[in-house]
Amino acid sequence: MKVSWLNLMRGFFSGKSLLPLAFLTFSLQAIIADGSGMVQFAASEYAVDENDGSVTITVNRERGSAGAVSVSYEVEPLTAGELDYSATNGMLSWADGEKGGKSFKIDIINDTENEPNELFEINLFNPENGLVLGDLKSSSVLIYGSESGTFQFATEGYITSEFDETVEILVTRGLGAKGAVQVDYEVKGGENLTTAEIGAVQFARRLPDTIVENANIEYTFKAGVPAKEGLDFIDTPLNPLKGTLVFRDYEMSKTFEIQLVPNRDGEAFPFTMAELVLSNPRPLEDESENIQPVLHADKFRSTLRINDISGPDTDVIWQQQPWPDTPGSRRRGFSFMKARYKRSESLFGVKTQEEFDNPSYRLISIPVMRALPYDA
Repeated sequence: MKVSWLNLMRGFFSGKSLLPLAFLTFSLQAIIADGSGMVQFAASEYAVDENDGSVTITVNRERGSAGAVSVSYEVEPLTAGELDYSATNGMLSWADGEKGGKSFKIDIINDTENEPNELFEINLFNPENGLVLGDLKSSSVLIYGSESGTFQFATEGYITSEFDETVEILVTRGLGAKGAVQVDYEVKGGENLTTAEIGAVQFARRLPDTIVENANIEYTFKAGVPAKEGLDFIDTPLNPLKGTLVFRDYEMSKTFEIQLVPNRDGEAFPFTMAELVLSNPRPLEDESENIQPVLHADKFRSTLRINDISGPDTDVIWQQQPWPDTPGSRRRGFSFMKARYKRSESLFGVKTQEEFDNPSYRLISIPVMRALPYDA
């Protein structure tokens, strides 16, 4: 049976449609699309790593190609925001007789935040000159949270002692570990550290005019001293003070060692402080340019405290005040018997929760050497 276009329309408007309305709508769309064409995204979803740099979006003109046409697109944030990508709305155009895909890029921002996978959406709208929107008029972009990593020191301050020979420094790579990357390190003296960064130690003594427990206790603070290369630590072929740490793909940590030397200068008491710095994060030469590690905003710097064990020089702590000493027998202060002490629950003899909760079971006595003459 032949159904003419005229009879089809007459039947529809007279309420005696020979075909369902849905089929009529599809037929109208198909007729229009066969002329100017239909436009839609090439994919319903795109996925990209945060360190890939950008994602390419393609929109296809299909079926018809009659006439010059255009369509607009806009980017709408969902869980991803303006700190995760950089994009502007735009328009895509096809010339008369032109079909196929048109592409545009959206830049992906590689930030240092620890983030989950995030999503934003792109929508097509305002088709012109007879162009019809297809079913894929919207597409989403998924940004995977994997990144090249953020370099930082494992702690804001390392502690060792002058007789430890070497100290190991741990550098970590967090917030992603994609790609082979590298970062430079340097060990510096403490000359550029602030007083607050260096810190101080509080000392206490009981004056010799009484033997009453906790009576006439006097306190003083002794500031740390900036560490110096050659006196507190040295550069060696095995443990250079400047170097490069190389991280393989998905490798999360690296270490380097610093060669220590005993500083018997009595003025370098109670400790010296060195500065540790990371710089120049970068991919290895054969890696993609999209592999872009970064430094942590704060933890790219750290300090190394080197405790003095050999003891202070004369008058370094108390400076003869307030108890005057004779020139031939001045007090030289105190020093620890050992640099480190380790204790465990078993050494305390703790067997029950009640004993553990009692503060007296957690007291640690540390022997201290005391120089002559005695204060009391």
